[in-house]
Amino acid sequence: MFLIEGIPSILAGFWALAVLRNTPAEAAWLTDDEKRVINSRITRENSAAKAAGAEHSLGVALRSGRFWLLTLIYFCLVTGNTGFSFWLPQIVKDLGVTNLVTVSSPRFRISRRASA
Repeated sequence: MFLIEGIPSILAGFWALAVLRNTPAEAAWLTDDEKRVINSRITRENSAAKAAGAEHSLGVALRSGRFWLLTLIYFCLVTGNTGFSFWLPQIVKDLGVTNLVTVSSPRFRISRRASA
């Protein structure tokens, strides 16, 4: 079953490697005018970032307080959501509900209808 589910993702990855290019100049689907406009914008943005003293690298990201704050927020959200999902049936059972299907299934039905 894992192979059946994984094969489309693997094929999509190989397709992306074959079709997508590293620079706009290498992209076959862009016209020469579009390539020129994109390259000029990229050059202008990079020169403006250098003039402002902005540097983009892993080291800069790891030294950023904003990065660590957002990482902590994400960790707390994922941990809380996972804990809620694992422990909700036990919490509902401790509240005295004997048939958990009637309590927990409406939540999944609602989310299923909302996503459709």
